[in-house]
Amino acid sequence: MKATRLISTYPLTYPAPPKPYDGPTFDLSGHQTSFDDLVSVSDADQRRSRPRPTSPPDSNTGGKLTNPSTSDEISLDWLRLSGPTTMRHEAVKEIAQHLGNPTFGNGRYFLNSGYHFGAAAVYFDHDEDQGKDHCVVDLPGSAMAEMGFREAVDLLESLLCMGFRTTRLDIAVDLYQSAQLIEQVTKSCLNGELCRAKKFRPMHVQSGAELTGYGCNIGDRGKLGSGRYLRVYDKGLETKEQERGKWVRWEAELSGEPAQVASMSLCEADNMMTVALAHAFGVCDFRENTGDKHLDR
Repeated sequence: MKATRLISTYPLTYPAPPKPYDGPTFDLSGHQTSFDDLVSVSDADQRRSRPRPTSPPDSNTGGKLTNPSTSDEISLDWLRLSGPTTMRHEAVKEIAQHLGNPTFGNGRYFLNSGYHFGAAAVYFDHDEDQGKDHCVVDLPGSAMAEMGFREAVDLLESLLCMGFRTTRLDIAVDLYQSAQLIEQVTKSCLNGELCRAKKFRPMHVQSGAELTGYGCNIGDRGKLGSGRYLRVYDKGLETKEQERGKWVRWEAELSGEPAQVASMSLCEADNMMTVALAHAFGVCDFRENTGDKHLDR
């Protein structure tokens, strides 16, 4: 079973519309301050000045790019980065160009403060005596959905240029004509055809007589994992928006070094769609089990 056969060529990129932000935000103490005092606008403009292809994609909805022949979609579904505390204001300034006015609030990830953009945030320690010289940029799926694909990669590149490193990158491929994919993946795992990963967990969730969840998880998260975790599941059942088999999601969760490598590849690539798909489908591999030590693809 070749997952890459399910996706044909996606369009490259598109020019993201500018979203200048000129309103106030809050400093560490909660007082209003101007972003122009935190970072030079010209620096951000210079990072966005590189040339872009003039042809737009066939469709862009909620941060996804759509293949017109199959309606399949690809998106960056989660970004998390860690960087020096001294760059937190520059990060806030950059994110504000895409998500608007932040508010000052509580922290997370053992950091006690944060600038919040709805579900997204930049977390840091308000008390410099605690000695935590890092901050965390967290952009979950709901925040990423507000940006186009190219816009998300632009933001990622800007943060990397500030000295941040990607600690989590989720790439989601939504498939609308692959009703048997979950069954094929599960069967291949049970037949010993899974490569580049050892653990897998078939998922079958019932609520009474109703099937509410169906999929297969491959790999491990956290320190026990390789930095590559895959969820293949029925997104339509999960969201209750589609009948079973109508909307299948192939979701690759990269962490640590694999996330950083994928991020750098996306920012440097001429064809970002090819790179994104390669990292999404490269989380694991399936090879025919013939009984030999070396499995045939």
